[in-house]
This record gives sequence, structure tokens and C-alpha cells, in this order.
Amino acid sequence: MEYKRLLGEVLMLYFSWIGYKEEPFSSHHYGKCDIPILFLSLKQTEEKPAVLILHIPLEEEVKSYGVLSWKPTGSKEPLCLFKGYVEKIEQENGVVVIYLNAIQNESSWLRIAQTLRSQKSFCNYFFDEEDIRPESVLADQPLIPYWCPVSGVCTLSHLTTSLDMFHGKEEAQVIQYRQVPGIRNVNISVKAQWIQQVQGMVDVFPWIERAFPHRVLATYTPSGLKKIWPKAGMLLGNSGYRVMHSELVINERKSEFLKLLNSQRIVQRCVFDGSLWLFWNFKQKRKETIQTAWNSQIPGASIDLNWNLGAITCAQAVDGWSPTRAYKKGECVRFGQKIFECLCDHHAFVFQENAHWKVHSEYTQELFLTLQSSFFLTRHGKKAFEFALQRAYVLWLKAARCCHMEIKGSLDALGGVTLGHQYRVSYPKGKIFSGKVTYYEYIANQEGVSVSIGLSALHPHAFMASPMFSGPHQTLGSYAENYAQEWYHLQGGREGRKGAEYIAYTDVKPQDTYAYAQFLAGNQLLDRIDVRSTDVDQFHILETSSTDSKQKHFLHPPAIRLHFQKLKGLDALHHTIPVQMLQGLSVVLPL
Repeated sequence: MEYKRLLGEVLMLYFSWIGYKEEPFSSHHYGKCDIPILFLSLKQTEEKPAVLILHIPLEEEVKSYGVLSWKPTGSKEPLCLFKGYVEKIEQENGVVVIYLNAIQNESSWLRIAQTLRSQKSFCNYFFDEEDIRPESVLADQPLIPYWCPVSGVCTLSHLTTSLDMFHGKEEAQVIQYRQVPGIRNVNISVKAQWIQQVQGMVDVFPWIERAFPHRVLATYTPSGLKKIWPKAGMLLGNSGYRVMHSELVINERKSEFLKLLNSQRIVQRCVFDGSLWLFWNFKQKRKETIQTAWNSQIPGASIDLNWNLGAITCAQAVDGWSPTRAYKKGECVRFGQKIFECLCDHHAFVFQENAHWKVHSEYTQELFLTLQSSFFLTRHGKKAFEFALQRAYVLWLKAARCCHMEIKGSLDALGGVTLGHQYRVSYPKGKIFSGKVTYYEYIANQEGVSVSIGLSALHPHAFMASPMFSGPHQTLGSYAENYAQEWYHLQGGREGRKGAEYIAYTDVKPQDTYAYAQFLAGNQLLDRIDVRSTDVDQFHILETSSTDSKQKHFLHPPAIRLHFQKLKGLDALHHTIPVQMLQGLSVVLPL
């Protein structure tokens, strides 16, 4: 029992068995050793739970759960360092080796994962929404999960720094300092295979009116016009247009009776009002690649990051308004060159802006981006590219922690340190090295107890001439940063994002003539409109027949022929989006 006395009473380090996982820690019951311990090791590294290894004599009883505590010098109550369960048991050289893993509270990580998944920055082109592994949830976040070795609760810690500075009662010793290569240049390539699908509705009746001589739809053969007028559901040629709503009504107020010259005959000129809503559907496959790169001052090699977004079904954000469907409050549609938000549940054959719809200013400003012939100029494409940039930045930031230091000290010097701490030490002479704790390890044997910690810091900002500023905010030393959640407009018409300036277009809207001409301006859907037997032509025939009694003239009804633009796309536009990575990063940790 000599080992029991040595570790417990002299070194103030205690291990005790507990009956069940949720049993609360009690200093009265667990401030003692239940078993003689030959060797003890407690270690925790980033992104992993703590592991406790015990060497005990063969005859000792082993239970399912245990706690490790430590009584600091001058303290009356012990401090719990570890609480875990037995993972496996082995025998080596006549002793029993017990491996205990710290208990993990999975619900705490689930809450964090759900919070991060609900953020607007998440892009499901890279990871499935149901994938809640830390490596996928935190792929675009400069954060790492930290599992408390006592409570098992998961919290998030920043990759490079912490405001929680650790202060020991004694000085620790610098064992080793080393600097490893990081990543100097990062080349990013994102590939997208997507189906561009844009749908819309256009009323061509106003442009049919303009094709007539007096810019009104008039005829002396109303029955013939009604007979040839397209009906709902009819397909117009092979261009991909379908009649969704058709209406043709005589305007009695504008219609008139005319007397023919040299004749007592009276004829009626009928003027029509109406609508002819056509549905059009544009769909084509595209393959695109966008590339960017940035350089840093970190010594190291270059890396290539290539991501394939896979098959994307559609990049359209807002559908066109349709008179054939019902809408609910809050839905958005595209009508003309604006985006509208529904004010109330309704179903109407006529678009009424004030009664049913209001202009959605934000979406209207982004209208051009929803119809581009490049996926990376759409809202979804921008989001995917931003996610790729942030994901690349996180990978670079991990490698940028190239300054590493190992510190070793006593329990009074380093006891109680966690992965959520920042630690600083005078090194070299006259300077301060400040780094984030990336691992800690307690070693206890017959010779005593020691604690080792590993520190990592960015290059070269870990060396400071003055102590680290510790306040509510802290400037981080890194080369690639700041991403805000909101887009903003720069002077001169350039649109960008804080930390990444997108030169997608400058002083004018994108010169995607295909999207602008065919999708946004309704008359441009029509190449031309041919009209024969207009009201002017018919009146001339009627007057001719009234003066020439020997020749009979047959009055043909109007013939209207619409020549549509073919719904086929142009090649994707070539555009360059340079990215400038700045300093200063703000991180909001989820509750």
C-alpha cells in the first residue's frame, strides 16, 4: 500500500471509483485514493476527449467509472480533474493497465451543431445537412471543439487564441521550442456542374397591340379574330412557350361604326382588350470552374485545394409570377424586372401590386444575380464560393500555427490547465511568447507528478515586446480574415464583402445580354410580330368593294404571327473575382 500513500497523501493526487456516470463529485468521498496506483497518465489533445491511463496491482478491484482529483497547495477542497468510464483493461508485466475515457455529453455538441447548421453561411453543396461530425460542422469555422474532462460538456474554442489566460502559482520551464513550415500559398479551385433553369410569365398582348397601325387590336371581323386567338394550354410552335391565360373582350367604349365612302353601308370597327400570358421555361446544363489564390508571409509550401460541388439541379432563386396558382403570404415571385413579396393568401388571374404584392427591395437588387449565365454570379454560387474561401482559410490557419513550445512544470505551476486556456511565458529573453494550449498531460509515478503542456502560436505574431492585451476584445495575429455576414455596395457600383472584394461587375450591371434581353425585358422574348389583314387593310378592302361592284372582295380575318427567340443559352461569361485577405477576425460562439 506504499503507492497509495505516496500519490494521495504526499502528491495530493487522488483517484476514486464512482457508482454511476451521473454521480456528482463529492470532495468528502473522493478526496482520497481507493486503489494503490503504480503509474498514472492523464492526457487530452485538441478535438478529442481526455484519456486517463492507470497502472495498478493485479489483485485490485476494477469498477466501471472513476474520478481523478487534485488538492492544490493551500486549498481545503480537492479539484476534480477527470471523470470517465473504463474503455478497456490490459495486463502488462504483472500489472493491470486501465484505460478510461472522459464522459462526453453528446447533447451539448448536438446543440452547437444545430446552431451552426442554421447559420446562413452553411452551404450544403459541400456537406449534407444531416452530417453533424465536428470536421464537417466546423469546416468553415476557425473553431475547435473542447470536451470538458469533468462535465463532458462540449464548448468551442478558437484555433489560435483565447481570452482565458492561465496563471499558475509557480513558474514553469520551457522544454522545447520549434518552428515548422506552414502554408505560404493557397490555390483554390471550385467546380460546379449545374442545370440552369429559369421560368417566367410574360403578357405579350401589349406588344401585339403595338404591331397594329393605331397601336390597338382592332378588326372588322371580330368572330374570325376570336376563332384564331390562342386558347389556354396551347403550345406555340417549337420554341418552348405555352399559353397559360388567354382573354379577348370587345371594348364597347372604343369600338365605333363607320360609313363607307360612295356607299350607304355602315360597318363596325371592333376594338379588343385582353391578355395573352405565355409561360416559358429555359433549361440547360453547364460546367464551370472558378479559381482564386492568395499569398501569405508564412514560410512554407503551396497547396492546391480542389472542390467539386457535384450535380446542382437549379440555381434560380425566384420563380416568375403565374396566374394559374395560389400564393401564400410571404412568398416571393418575379414580375417584370422586380421581385415582389406576397401580402396575403390569394389566387388571382391579374397581378395587382398594391392589393396582393409589395416590392421586395433586397431581392430586386439581386435580380440580375439570379438569372446569370454563370453559377458563381448567382446567390447560391456566391455562397458556395464564400464557403470554399472560408474553408480554405481554416485549413491555412491551422497550418499557420507553426510556432510550437513545450512547457513542463509542477502541479502548482500547471495544474488545472485546459485546452481552453491561453498561456504566456518569457521567451526568449526580453520577449513574450503567447500561445494557445493544444494539449496537456499529467504524469504521476514514484518519482512525483509533472504536468506538460503544448502551446501553438501563429507565425510571426506570437513574439510580442509587451504582454498580451487581455480585455473584452482582442486582435488576432493572422493574415487571412474578416468575413462579415452582410453584402455591401462599394462606391462606383462594385459589390463586395468585407475581407473579400468581388469584382463581378463594376459601374454597370453584368453584361449578360442573354439574361437581360430574354429574361427581363418581355418584348425581347419576341423577335418580331407579323400582322396581316389589319383593320386598316380591311377598311381599304371594304371601301374598294363598295366602289367596284363588278369585283367581289373576300374580307380575311386578321392573321397574327409571333416569332419567338429560341430558348437556348450562351456560353458562361468569363469573370474574375480576386480575393484580398485582410487582418482582424471576429468570431461569435454559439450558446
